[in-house]
Amino acid sequence: MTIFKKTISAVSACLMIFSIVSATAFAGEIYTFTEKEIDSAPVRPVITIDSKILSMEEVKEYDNKTEISVKVKGADMKYASTGLHICYDNRLTIAENKYGYPDIEKGNAIKYLNMALSDENPSSSEYGMKEIFLATSGNNCYGMNGTMWTINFILPDDVQEGDIFPIDIVYKENSETADMFSNVTNNRDGQLMSAYTFTKGIFNGIENNFRADVNDIEKCPSLADISADADGYIAIESTFETTTITTKTTESDIIYGDANKDGNVNMSDATAIIQHIGNRDAYGLDDAGIRNSDVNGDNQVTGEDAIIIQRAVAGEFKLSDLPLKS
Repeated sequence: MTIFKKTISAVSACLMIFSIVSATAFAGEIYTFTEKEIDSAPVRPVITIDSKILSMEEVKEYDNKTEISVKVKGADMKYASTGLHICYDNRLTIAENKYGYPDIEKGNAIKYLNMALSDENPSSSEYGMKEIFLATSGNNCYGMNGTMWTINFILPDDVQEGDIFPIDIVYKENSETADMFSNVTNNRDGQLMSAYTFTKGIFNGIENNFRADVNDIEKCPSLADISADADGYIAIESTFETTTITTKTTESDIIYGDANKDGNVNMSDATAIIQHIGNRDAYGLDDAGIRNSDVNGDNQVTGEDAIIIQRAVAGEFKLSDLPLKS
């Protein structure tokens, strides 16, 4: 089954400018491509959104303003016609430039293309998101790898430690038009490019999951629970103390890496450690979980332990190598 980048659920086209496409519509109905054909697309763009973590000091220093960029790779000089819906947490506001328009800067990747943008009455507002539509066009495939757009956001006045503001690319279409990432003529290769972009080249939360960087999760533990179909975020750093291990135990009682004590060592253990660090009242580990978590042998439980577990799960070294003492 081809998994298509989407948001929430399908809605009636008569209620909005764009309807949200179902999971298989793009590949199965619009261009009738199979998953095998999509995998063979000659151009396979990957689109990403910045993930940024800020301290409260940085928030104050920059007057609650920060910028996030939308970037593309794998499509150098291969695209011209694009249209993307960018959804962002409704607590965020896009700043205005001196002309009163949304402060969105054109990046080097699209400097030789025409750029257009429009605010819309967002169907996603009831789900805590706003959106803006960004598009490009041109007479030739002058679109390059790199930054396409940079959006200047304003954080809310009541922003506080631990806040996260997800940002997401969604696909929308109606009977007359559809989001795209294609070449000038939108021929078969261009249509395959669009199909690949929205099924493989953007996080979709099912077979291509988004995860916050473990170093960011250490600084802002609430990022451990960010939606798997997000594409980026702005997050505010939390302050917390490390856990020092004082309880003694025998080596045979310890299962290094098994923070949640379920008998396995996997990504959920790294998440358990980060949640423990960020909110011990809600997610605190017991004594055995804390001892299992100290995989670097420094007699503390910190974000470094979570990173080591992630690396072990990824196969960089064997679980039997734990603890990794320097």
